[in-house]
Amino acid sequence: MPLAKGLAHPPLTENHQRPDPNRQAVTEVNSTDNSDLSEKEFQESQTTDDGIVVSPKDFTEVSPESIGVRVKLDAIADFLKNLKGQDVEISLSSLAITCDALRAGEQTINISADPDRAAALIAKFKSAPGVVAAGWTTGIIEMDRTVRFPAAGWRDGDRLNREKVVATISNVLATALSAKLATAAWNSSTGKLTLTLKRPSQTFPSLDLTDTIEVTALVAPDKPGASDRLMLWISNPAISTADESAGPKLNLANDSGGDEEGEQKDDNGAVDALTRELKGQRWDADKSAWK
Repeated sequence: MPLAKGLAHPPLTENHQRPDPNRQAVTEVNSTDNSDLSEKEFQESQTTDDGIVVSPKDFTEVSPESIGVRVKLDAIADFLKNLKGQDVEISLSSLAITCDALRAGEQTINISADPDRAAALIAKFKSAPGVVAAGWTTGIIEMDRTVRFPAAGWRDGDRLNREKVVATISNVLATALSAKLATAAWNSSTGKLTLTLKRPSQTFPSLDLTDTIEVTALVAPDKPGASDRLMLWISNPAISTADESAGPKLNLANDSGGDEEGEQKDDNGAVDALTRELKGQRWDADKSAWK
């Protein structure tokens, strides 16, 4: 509608202007309590705990077969090449170069070795080019499945009496799990013992199915250096079932039933039975001490 006669648009003043459609809004933000980081402080903030313990007092926090070696990135390739042909296992996951490793310029390589050779290997690794630190770290040992017992009677000189160890552990497991020993094998790289036992399966008994039970064990001194005590760790039993009867067989699919790797958590008191047989001690997590 046109303006009435005599009326006009009010004049625009300095503080009363038409908005500019191309003008962008500006928001002011205040930040307080800021401080500059020094180069040293920045580097410290980027470091991660690799769990390496150079001189552990015992093997309650670190594992006797597990070695961690922190190496400068430009020396890792040569370090790993020098491990070729050696009787050790290298963790594949520790070979992946992470962002933290790139920032730090160092990578931690995880190695498993027979506990009898671990100390000598660590001493050797410390002198290798590019190595920043070497020591023990966490591994397979779980204290709630570990028994400490007197070493007397279990060694032939400085070496573990492996035949006696196999006979004792397998007899206890056979009783606890109602099974018979099938095979026993020592891993020369890691010092781990793998026991395989068999028993008739209670799943549909008329089918004559067979349970195969696999248990891993590790025996080592309870601390680095000379000790009059040994410690035994055993894994949870991993059980699979198969048709091993004569003639045509059922092809069975073993599922985990929700447990990782199909492990059976109930070992029928095998750890307690081993503790009694070895006249040993169990770990008290509440008191952080052997009981």
